[in-house]
Amino acid sequence: MKNKEQLPKIKDSHRINRERRHGPYGSIQNYGAASEVFPQSRYPLTPDVMPVNQVDSLVETIATKQLDLVPDDVLFIQSNPETAPIARRLVLMASQIGCTVKHYCEDPERIAALVNKGGVNNEAYEPQKELFKEMMTGVTKLAYFMYPSQAMQNVSSEAFGIYNTVIQEAGSPNASRWVLMKFPSTEEAMGYPYNELVQFYLRGGTENYSELQVEQQRLIDHYLNNAKEVHIYANEQGGDNKTDLRIRLDREIKEGKQKFHNSAEYDPNVIGGEVFTAPRADGINGALEITYPIDFGGRVIPNLTLEFKEGLITNYSVDSYHPQDSQWVLGILDRDKNEETERTPSRSIGEIGFGNNRLLNPADLPFYPTNVALVEKYSGTVHIAVGRAIQNPDASPYDTDNGV
Repeated sequence: MKNKEQLPKIKDSHRINRERRHGPYGSIQNYGAASEVFPQSRYPLTPDVMPVNQVDSLVETIATKQLDLVPDDVLFIQSNPETAPIARRLVLMASQIGCTVKHYCEDPERIAALVNKGGVNNEAYEPQKELFKEMMTGVTKLAYFMYPSQAMQNVSSEAFGIYNTVIQEAGSPNASRWVLMKFPSTEEAMGYPYNELVQFYLRGGTENYSELQVEQQRLIDHYLNNAKEVHIYANEQGGDNKTDLRIRLDREIKEGKQKFHNSAEYDPNVIGGEVFTAPRADGINGALEITYPIDFGGRVIPNLTLEFKEGLITNYSVDSYHPQDSQWVLGILDRDKNEETERTPSRSIGEIGFGNNRLLNPADLPFYPTNVALVEKYSGTVHIAVGRAIQNPDASPYDTDNGV
């Protein structure tokens, strides 16, 4: 078997390196870039930024609490080169538990090149789809370790949407648990010391979720379950921000189901701490203005305003010097457009959530990171998610699907 350093760099989606070996207890299978060597600049998580003991502590929480790994599990891990050090620690820990582990390390620069070349041609992504089908065979648990890439800033949102749709067809229907980590990038620090941003991020992962579960359940029982509407507004004393949004919560809930999901019980996000549900499908009206950069579907948008009527986004504006930003937003909003039914689920709101992680205080950073998965957990904040509502399996105790 070749050493990692000897394996060639992949160039096309159908030319994927496969490396199979045995870990201390379980089997380990490496796919593609997991066996490649990247420049040192592609590894920002150096020991001075994220000490080994912190990596191990984080990975132990993911393996034993969030994924609840057991010896018979087949674990699929997808990472970027930047997050590969964390992924490799989970590979080792999972194999020691006795799991079969499949690690796929994907380079976003390659995906950007693939999408730019393939465009809106579905067939261009079939080799990648077949690869995912192979990797997903028998998978029972999933872990995604993502790192924002500048390469995706020059990709068409329409083409990227088609790529995602094709790849999602190769999903794992037997997976009972999954986790998602969106790690802060060096660009996201905006000149702020990167190691301090990372430490802020990791601090959120040390939240006492047992205590938080009790507090969040109290919030749900005493306030949210009885609420009929949420009113989000800015500048009570006057100002320029246009945000004035009303979101209705009075929708029908399936018998025996709970309306709000208490994420402290099981949170698929590596940094957790929120309660969320789906709003009434036709019950969102008003405007939301975001005056700082945010990650909107994979691209950082500087200033974004969305206008809603009867549950759908009817208008938007982007304050940017780059025409591609506005084109990207439009592509995301019209991603699910159906000319026959005149329904566009991607223009709806699938989730309203309330951040409660007590260790993530907005005042502790001089800026808002573009990392939505982090910011939405800030204590005392509210967030919405554009697109389809979450459709939980029948066995789930939660009803967070509003039919969109």
